[in-house]
Amino acid sequence: MLPALVAVLLGGLVVVLGAIPFVARSYRRDGELRAGRVVLVVATAVYAMALVAYVILPLPADAAAACTRFAGASVPQLQPFRFVEDARREAGGTGAAALLGNPAVLQVLFNVALFVPLGALLRYSRRVPVPLAGLAGLAVSLLVEFTQLTGNWFLHPCPYRLFDVDDLIANTAGALLGALAAPLLRLLPGQ
Repeated sequence: MLPALVAVLLGGLVVVLGAIPFVARSYRRDGELRAGRVVLVVATAVYAMALVAYVILPLPADAAAACTRFAGASVPQLQPFRFVEDARREAGGTGAAALLGNPAVLQVLFNVALFVPLGALLRYSRRVPVPLAGLAGLAVSLLVEFTQLTGNWFLHPCPYRLFDVDDLIANTAGALLGALAAPLLRLLPGQ
């Protein structure tokens, strides 16, 4: 809950700070302020803050204990599709309910879902071609993974999250899916 709360609060702050330039630009360009565009701008700000918050938060309260507890995070996981092994090991039954309750499967699904908005917003708002939206997803994902591998760029004494190549694959797939789904944003009224 903390990362979500931080994302909404910081995203709201970014919106408030950027409101005057946004309104001025909208009136100069369109002669009006359209509700659909406001929704997309607010969603973009909150999404950007959510990415930052979910990568960094929660910070470990005790650095020494975190370094001991997460000692394995200093070695990147570079085997593609390792999550399949993890899912088999964590399997607690059969069927869709067991699959959706599997932590390894949920992690992949959440990583895909986290980057769908990036691809959709890039494709829809910036007219970025689908392959470039995928590359942007890969680039942002690499930034995220290196942030985790370096302990928030050496602000923390050790990494407390794992650099995982499967996250790169899932995040890039999410950005590509978002870019493909971007035309659905046209359905948002008031643009």
